[in-house]
Amino acid sequence: MEAIARYKRKARKEHICDTCGSKIYKGEEYEIQTNKFDGKLYTWKSCYHCEPLVKQMFEEGFFPDGYTDNDFENFLSDHPEIEFKRR
Repeated sequence: MEAIARYKRKARKEHICDTCGSKIYKGEEYEIQTNKFDGKLYTWKSCYHCEPLVKQMFEEGFFPDGYTDNDFENFLSDHPEIEFKRR
């Protein structure tokens, strides 16, 4: 996976977070990333609730080349002390 661009955006409509599956409501800030994998471009949207956990994942060496929603779930399972509530 190659990250092409990464930036924050304010939602103009409702989206679903690709990391945790929660809703990103209109007016909320979220991160959007354009990636390239196997020659194909795709976007990944992540809500602001996931941002500190994703940062922790990378700091702890989990998934240095990127992650999926399943990887995020596994990370949460490996860290039962983390209280994460979906919206």
